[in-house]
Amino acid sequence: MKRFWTLIAVVLLAIFAAAACNDYGNTFQSPGGAIITFLSPKQIPACPAPCTNNSGFTLTLNGGGFVAKTLVQWNGKTCPLASSSGATNASCTTNVTLDSNNNVTLLTATISSALIAQPGTAVVNAINPGSNYGTGTNGLSNTITFIINNPANLTPTIASVAPACAVVGSPLAITVTGTNFMNVPASSDPNQTQFSTLNWTLGSSQLQLTPHTATTITATQITATIPATSINASGTATVTVSNPPSPPVPNIPGSTGSGGGTSAPPATVTVQTTACQVAAKAPANSVSTGAVAQETPAVSLDGRYVAYAAFGDEHLQIFLRDTCEGAPTSCQPKR
Repeated sequence: MKRFWTLIAVVLLAIFAAAACNDYGNTFQSPGGAIITFLSPKQIPACPAPCTNNSGFTLTLNGGGFVAKTLVQWNGKTCPLASSSGATNASCTTNVTLDSNNNVTLLTATISSALIAQPGTAVVNAINPGSNYGTGTNGLSNTITFIINNPANLTPTIASVAPACAVVGSPLAITVTGTNFMNVPASSDPNQTQFSTLNWTLGSSQLQLTPHTATTITATQITATIPATSINASGTATVTVSNPPSPPVPNIPGSTGSGGGTSAPPATVTVQTTACQVAAKAPANSVSTGAVAQETPAVSLDGRYVAYAAFGDEHLQIFLRDTCEGAPTSCQPKR
């Protein structure tokens, strides 16, 4: 019986000790600061180096119980006030906005890009000054998990489409040139969803081509064949390229993809019933022949006359010069 009551006492003591400890290591204390209801934003795409958004982003903490000296904590690290001397080299800073009665109207934190360089999560909370150990409070608020998603996919752009003419009822081998096209290999994309889609629209006919439909994609070029069945009427076809959003981070509930989109404005291809005209090209040797003619004069046998050709009034003209013209009568031409 004594052993039974001893066991009960040990169990009760363990329960009391566990209840008295909190996540912040403050024994016999519990969060007693502000209450955070939600974060804005609640998630953001990762910004790996070299990050284009070097200033980071502003995080707003919504809730109540904030005071003039409330500070934000990111993963347990306190963000100093932006106006304090310790904010110069800090990776995050706290910004408190007060009204005329010294009440907090807005609590934000500036989070640097270094803190969101990798996908994952961060724990966010606030801490109020003046911990009261006698009453078992430590000034800490509740915590909320902030999600750092995979980097956002870029929106593609189209610079040119060739050829820009198609014939009704004939397939068209097309080359689209631009930027931000994507085709992530299966080794890095197990679900095979991270690739650009080429969109062809002609009237009510729509076609989407992907790497799974014999389309070749690089970062700056897409080549594909539009089948004759999708070139079934004359008119103007539009060509766009779409990128999907980035995938969510595995094993992080609430993580979502971001970025992607469709190129704008669309490129166009003229579809007609007659054969497409091919732009006439100047003879490959026309300029070089003229240049050679101008640079290769001919001299008479006695060396007195020089003949040469030159372009004038869009025609090739031949000029003859007497080297003794205007010279004394004693002029003797020499070769």
